[in-house]
Amino acid sequence: MVAPVTGSSRANDGSEWFEDGRLSALGGNWDHAIEALNDLLARYPTSRYADDAYFWLGYSYNESGRYQEAARSYRELLARYPSSPFADEASLKLARLLEGRLGDRKGAEGIYSDLASNEKADTNVRIKAQTSLARNYEMQKDYPAAVQAYEQTERELAQSPASGPVKAVASRRVEKKKRFIKQSLDESPEALSLYIDAQNLTESGQYSRAEAVLDDLLSRYPQSPVADRAMVLKARNLDLMGRGDEADKLLLEARRKLPGSEPLAGDYMIFVDAPESGEDMALIYALSTLVNKGDVYHPLFIIDDNGLDDHQLWTLRYSSNKDVQKYLFSNGALLTVEQQMTGIGAEANILQFPFTRESVNSALRGFMTNPGPNTFTSEIKVKDAKKKLWELKG
Repeated sequence: MVAPVTGSSRANDGSEWFEDGRLSALGGNWDHAIEALNDLLARYPTSRYADDAYFWLGYSYNESGRYQEAARSYRELLARYPSSPFADEASLKLARLLEGRLGDRKGAEGIYSDLASNEKADTNVRIKAQTSLARNYEMQKDYPAAVQAYEQTERELAQSPASGPVKAVASRRVEKKKRFIKQSLDESPEALSLYIDAQNLTESGQYSRAEAVLDDLLSRYPQSPVADRAMVLKARNLDLMGRGDEADKLLLEARRKLPGSEPLAGDYMIFVDAPESGEDMALIYALSTLVNKGDVYHPLFIIDDNGLDDHQLWTLRYSSNKDVQKYLFSNGALLTVEQQMTGIGAEANILQFPFTRESVNSALRGFMTNPGPNTFTSEIKVKDAKKKLWELKG
């Protein structure tokens, strides 16, 4: 049994057990959270905290890698408390477990479809379910259904009460996914099929087989719309197989063409490699001009070879803006940061730029010259940090 965390007597609804478990989960102490929450449910099965307890139990099991038990906890919540305020989010988490960890795409598809069509469900959850449904169809190579689901997502976003900048970022992301499928089908459907095969192999942990499929794709279709994504996916596989140096080189090759025409998103975060020189410091000073735009604060995180530290991840995990556009200025941290975002339940939504003078200037020039919801207004040219950090040209 879990020892009391205070000397006070526990209420007969198990409130202290619940707080003990919830705070342990928030603090990353999964084993203690699981013990406390199971203790609550065993002692007080009709507690007013029971649905909360099942939700946090599922969360804790998932974070500790016990996926079957996580799915069982979410199912218990939905079966016992279908009207719980946690029901929509639990359904979404269950579907993602089935799809991503337990290999049940059809089961996930049914839950996504039900959530997406449920007008009483939370709007944000419904849009996430619709987007996940589209990706589920895509991974099953049902491309017409995927395009149709992405188009429905666009309609849902248009009616969403979310703020304009947030909708703009989400709409642009959905449009890119839809355009990618259509263009790939028009120009190289076989390359798209191989890419989906490699994604499925990667998700099932068959990294060597995925690498072989990607090598075949890149040798046969080097100019296809899928090629860049295939290189990034191959880099992820190399990293997962412990071949990090090869992964970093491949990523840099895939990102050689600087995305200098990108408009600045309405809401965003910035991630930057830790500085190793005076010029690196000057680059960071330049990028810091993007932190405050008008009355809006956009956080800037300094990262190292291990990505974000525990404190930064804790901050992002509980941020209401964790799904916004992320600009990553790095020479090798993309895979790590992507995995960290997935680990805290955030949309990766990362646009990477190499952390070089040319790349930073190219990005800032793009933010300046392209209309967007948060247009950058000055070009910054980084020179010698000791002589001149930047010069502005209006």
